[in-house]
Amino acid sequence: QRSGAIVSIASVAGVVGGLGTHAYATAKSGVISLTRNVAAELGAFGVRANAIAPGKMATPMNAALVVGDPDDMEGTVAYMAKVSPIAGRGGSAHDIAEAIVWLLSDDAGFVSGHCLVVDGGLTSGSPEDPANRPPRRFDTHQPLVREAGRRGM
Repeated sequence: QRSGAIVSIASVAGVVGGLGTHAYATAKSGVISLTRNVAAELGAFGVRANAIAPGKMATPMNAALVVGDPDDMEGTVAYMAKVSPIAGRGGSAHDIAEAIVWLLSDDAGFVSGHCLVVDGGLTSGSPEDPANRPPRRFDTHQPLVREAGRRGM
């Protein structure tokens, strides 16, 4: 039909080191690489291919890990909201579904070969649990420093 869109599911473990076992990270990196190659091959036929790399989401698998009960989604959502890089906002399957819907839509019609990271800023270096992290060098207001050490505008 010379059109269409493919969305693969990868993981932030395929984008950044240290977020999964070697085998898991390798497999997810492979999904990202395969997606880019499929995009390169099928673009000539009007087919787009992209991947989603979810971060920590409130899922039964993560519920078993963080609260010890795969059925305790309320507890997992509360935990994820507490430790998320975006204060008070944890990730959910709905967030991933929305990203997939967008990549499949005509609104993303010129996006192909991309891995969309949906992780609340985790892979950007944003700290988890920002409310309880130790203060950093630039957390307090500093006046603008210009040339030759002059301050202000």
